[in-house]
Amino acid sequence: MTSHPSAVVLPIDGSDGALRAVEAAGVLAQQFGVELQLVYVFSHEAVDPFGLNALGQTGKSADFIDPDLLAQIQQEKATAVFRQAEARLEAISGLSVVEVTLKGDPATQLLDYLAQQAAPWVVMGRQGKSTLKEIFIGSVSQKLIHRAGCPVTLIN
Repeated sequence: MTSHPSAVVLPIDGSDGALRAVEAAGVLAQQFGVELQLVYVFSHEAVDPFGLNALGQTGKSADFIDPDLLAQIQQEKATAVFRQAEARLEAISGLSVVEVTLKGDPATQLLDYLAQQAAPWVVMGRQGKSTLKEIFIGSVSQKLIHRAGCPVTLIN
């Protein structure tokens, strides 16, 4: 890694944990003089509400959703999440903020996105929940901590 990051990347989903990380990410980006990249991933679980992918029926439930309606829902959700984050960043002056929307599995999409960045520094909130799925599959934050080739700061 270079002496400082090329950008601070903040994965954000509108959860309390993610929102707790907003100010820390903004301050870090301001201190380094780099842009803050707000990254929202529209999860495949939102597209597959019936869990058919887990049963090997990839894409089947998405066939029942109007693509235009799905695109509208994705845009509305991303916009709402970005506005929540930006409201918490108002007090930080001179901050350059970029909004990025991705679609798919959050951990996979974030890891792919980070691999394309020069020297990112991830700041993210922890959910604080231990669901059965998280125990067996792992959380997004766990996957990023172990697989991202850059610093990851977890805000509790």
